[in-house]
Amino acid sequence: MKYTLLLFCCVVLVTKLPAQLVDTIIEARWNGNVFANSFRTINTYDASCNLITELDQVWDVNLKKWRNEQLYTYTYLGSKQATKLRQDWNSISHSWNNNYRVTNGYNNLKLISQLSETWRISTWKDSSRETIVYNSGKEIKTIFEIWDTLSNTWKKSAQTNFAYNSDTTIKQSVTQLWDTVTSAWNNLYKQLYWYNTNKIETH
Repeated sequence: MKYTLLLFCCVVLVTKLPAQLVDTIIEARWNGNVFANSFRTINTYDASCNLITELDQVWDVNLKKWRNEQLYTYTYLGSKQATKLRQDWNSISHSWNNNYRVTNGYNNLKLISQLSETWRISTWKDSSRETIVYNSGKEIKTIFEIWDTLSNTWKKSAQTNFAYNSDTTIKQSVTQLWDTVTSAWNNLYKQLYWYNTNKIETH
């Protein structure tokens, strides 16, 4: 059993309307007698209400204090997220070590690519990437590739194809895996979408 405590900070937007942004989340677990601290997330935002950092901490039962675990740092291009960086806390050097980062690419404010890199031997190395394909403004395909360190090339891994209803809502998506033996896409699963009168997705 657990409970989660949410602490909010109010930010006034240019419209002068207050918006609630989650500042701190504390998760406590039942230890048989009381709810005890377990996990905490602390968020910071910029003046545009964009999430800038997310600090994850765990409760050290022996030291009775919060201990750093991961730190996520975000950058933006206007209102669009440009990068996401994850770092892990090094308790020996008392510093943050790079783990991975994701860099987003845009075209006319539409997300068209996501490049994931991992930190190895003091440098960033390609890990995976996603390419998003559009037609008439709608996303019709997402292609996932992984970096092959032996051939130093991108290798196909998976893709998802989207079909739409006449009102531009998503009708279905089909995810496929790349078969390296037959050099063909094999179906993995399909998702169907239904909507209520307000065009809100239902299951």
